[in-house]
Amino acid sequence: MLYKTIILELIHQNRPLRDRLRKAGTILETLDFYASELKTSHEDWQVQLAQRKPASAPSQISSEAFEFALKDLESHLRSLGHEAEPASLGPETVNPRSPTPTA
Repeated sequence: MLYKTIILELIHQNRPLRDRLRKAGTILETLDFYASELKTSHEDWQVQLAQRKPASAPSQISSEAFEFALKDLESHLRSLGHEAEPASLGPETVNPRSPTPTA
């Protein structure tokens, strides 16, 4: 999975966040951090969904898990883009992982 590519695209789509990261010189650091978060969240969701839907195909579980993980992270990044000036964009502002399926 190309987690870094996905995160880079999300950052570029979020102009306020992108501009703030560019100004702070932390795009690469933030990209690496959130790519790792997305991967971990995807894996966490896979475990949760596999337990809830043991008869589902692994590819279906992985796909659904990725959708949930991406949705969580997109929401989190959107909120960072709307903040006036967050203290930090690193680990202390992040908790996108919440593997509690909504469907």
